[in-house]
Amino acid sequence: GPSTSVPLLVLEKKRCTFIVTNMLGSHKYAARDIIAYQEEYRVYMEEVLSCYSRVSGVVGVVVGDHVHASFNAARRCANHAKNAVQGAVDLYLVLENKEINVVTGVASGTAYCGPLGCSELMS
Repeated sequence: GPSTSVPLLVLEKKRCTFIVTNMLGSHKYAARDIIAYQEEYRVYMEEVLSCYSRVSGVVGVVVGDHVHASFNAARRCANHAKNAVQGAVDLYLVLENKEINVVTGVASGTAYCGPLGCSELMS
């Protein structure tokens, strides 16, 4: 039958930092050589997860090579802005050595954070 779940809305106002990272030119590259792109994407994702988790970041959304990470939103991180910038710089340097070009945006401030959605979609 129809779902009877009630949407959850438990938000907390807090200071946090968000990062959005993207590979440069990935669509053109994938169109030229999908096999090589798949390997580059695998390396990219491993390094994103490693660099951001090492500085208490949480990767929350991945759409293709577009990655969103949060600091002090889902997991406590007292130095969220500093850690986010450090993670972004570390990622850039690691990927530069592997000749993978990325662009990263960092935003810090006050936000309402918490789980959004219904229990069936969140599980």
